[in-house]
Amino acid sequence: MMKIPSTRTLLLPWLLAATPTAYLEAQGVLRGTVTDGTRPLPGVELRLVREDDATEGRLPRIATTGDSGHFRFESLVPGTYSIAARRIGFQLQSRRLTLNLGQQLDLSMVLSPVAQSLDTVAINAEADITRRYGGSSRMAEFHARRARGVGQFVTREELLRNTTKGMEDILRRVRGLRIRRLADGSLEVVSARCQGNSIRPSRPGEVSFTGTQVYVNGTRLDWRTAGEVLASFHADDIEGIEVYRGPSELPADAVGDACAAIFIWTRVGS
Repeated sequence: MMKIPSTRTLLLPWLLAATPTAYLEAQGVLRGTVTDGTRPLPGVELRLVREDDATEGRLPRIATTGDSGHFRFESLVPGTYSIAARRIGFQLQSRRLTLNLGQQLDLSMVLSPVAQSLDTVAINAEADITRRYGGSSRMAEFHARRARGVGQFVTREELLRNTTKGMEDILRRVRGLRIRRLADGSLEVVSARCQGNSIRPSRPGEVSFTGTQVYVNGTRLDWRTAGEVLASFHADDIEGIEVYRGPSELPADAVGDACAAIFIWTRVGS
């Protein structure tokens, strides 16, 4: 049976060949506001990725809210998108949406403060974990993702039980990771699941990268800094480590950054 092209497939080549004005009108816009339920939230990082692009390894579009809590993404092609909003001290909020040809979509997102009770999740028989975290709920993301059962996790208790102290040796214990110390002393981490995959840039000037994105206390590090930071960490500095060895394991707030990811949570005061 002959497959009939969709209207979108037929229209896009015409629009691309038409006037610049017609082309711009065909592009979509996503705009919105992030609040805590009552007030606008500044400093929220939003990552937008089209699902087809995520499959191909393209990096996400990134925006940050200002004092008014507003954000805006322009020049969007039709498709299904995932958007994740995060700010330290608040629970990650993610949404899935569909953008049509030339559509302008308004979106409101509400972030909830991290529940204090998440810090009291028992890892072992040791009591009063909240006291160790200083009551800051800084480990809530770690526990929430650990509860999903996806990824590899190293807890403070496991670090204490092992004689391994350097980050290089700690990561070597994670199956599927290949660790290499470079000439400048930094560490290169590659997941066996990511070899042959290509992370293609989504914005001009970005560098294609096949490897592992590193986050420290929820903050994404740039590629150059990551290797140096990994090499400098000692087990005494660390409260917990999360390792995601391929795209299928990545949490929502890391999708599109790289093929794999490592989240490091330092001890209070580190």
